[in-house]
Amino acid sequence: MRRSATALSALAAAAALTLGTAAPADAATGRLVFLTSGGGSVVHDDPVRCVDLPEGTWAVRNGTDAYVTLNSAPCAYSAQLGISSTLPPGAGLPVDRVFTASVRVPED
Repeated sequence: MRRSATALSALAAAAALTLGTAAPADAATGRLVFLTSGGGSVVHDDPVRCVDLPEGTWAVRNGTDAYVTLNSAPCAYSAQLGISSTLPPGAGLPVDRVFTASVRVPED
């Protein structure tokens, strides 16, 4: 009895460790690129949750494998407020900081 309880505990611990470290199946992978004034860019590899637009952003390129949501509110408020639109994978779009303040990326 004691041996089977130890084996079950070890199996449960291994399963919890494996599941806890695995990436969500539908998490976005790829790059989210913000083109900024002066010819610069800010790149986020494998972005998660929400990313506020850097200062001077004039365009967003969705290089991820998921649809992202452009939101008029910053990340801290985008779940409650804001007007949003979607940007498909591989697409780019000029943005106006008045109407776009953040980009929400699917978590799972």
